[in-house]
Amino acid sequence: MKLSGIGPKAADCVLLFAFQKFRAFPVDVWIRRIMRENYIKTLSNDSALTGWEYDTIRRFANRHFGEYCGYAQEYLYAAREG
Repeated sequence: MKLSGIGPKAADCVLLFAFQKFRAFPVDVWIRRIMRENYIKTLSNDSALTGWEYDTIRRFANRHFGEYCGYAQEYLYAAREG
């Protein structure tokens, strides 16, 4: 399903926070940075987030963190050193 103006991050946020779909893993540049530093060393760090990176991070998170990876995303984001 596609809605004009709604990207994958916004869709994942709605799924996670409004519908309690805990496998949703919203990805932004902060999450990409955290995932690169701790898990997926091959991700870029200085360019716009690509669709390939978004999907790679989301798939990894589902495998690594399991059915509640949306909670893991919140912990990762809250613990960032920004």
